[in-house]
Amino acid sequence: MLIVEWVAHMDAGDRRKWTVDQDTRPLSELGWRQAERIYEELAKSPVEGLYSSAALRSRQTIEPLAKRFGLSIQILPGLHEMGDWQPPDAWRRQGFSAMDPLSGAYAAGLAMSAIRTIRELHPAGRVVACSHGDIQPALVLYLMGAFGLDVLPPVLPPAPWTRGGWYTLRFEGDGVEVEHYDVLPRFPQS
Repeated sequence: MLIVEWVAHMDAGDRRKWTVDQDTRPLSELGWRQAERIYEELAKSPVEGLYSSAALRSRQTIEPLAKRFGLSIQILPGLHEMGDWQPPDAWRRQGFSAMDPLSGAYAAGLAMSAIRTIRELHPAGRVVACSHGDIQPALVLYLMGAFGLDVLPPVLPPAPWTRGGWYTLRFEGDGVEVEHYDVLPRFPQS
């Protein structure tokens, strides 16, 4: 069985106040405290791989795990956020925008490409993938629909801005289970 702990990056301040490349926006002081708290929880069991989007704030969120387990953080494009994402040129010529439902499906597909890569590299074990709050729900909703998980007790995604919770994805054979962990006790909010 492969277990993927799917977390969103911790607080990085107001994106509107960051006037340069969003991928260079770091965690805020609060975000570092949040990363330490989520580390305390995720480090309770061994981790065999760490994956992140290219965004600095995502990599910083799982840096404590990298240090603890002596792992490097691998970058996967499918973990990147939708924020400034643009659909392929052919879509734009047809009138699609980044907020169309089809673009959400495309984002879920990109996230699934990251999951496929992780599954190829880790047929079993436990890994942590750090992404963004707009990608988490896209992937979880895709998995719910594709694997019929909507007939189980609901596993609804949190609001995209929620920090401190995460999803555990358990892949075995052709199946998947999704479990949501709510915001941790003593999780820094300010």
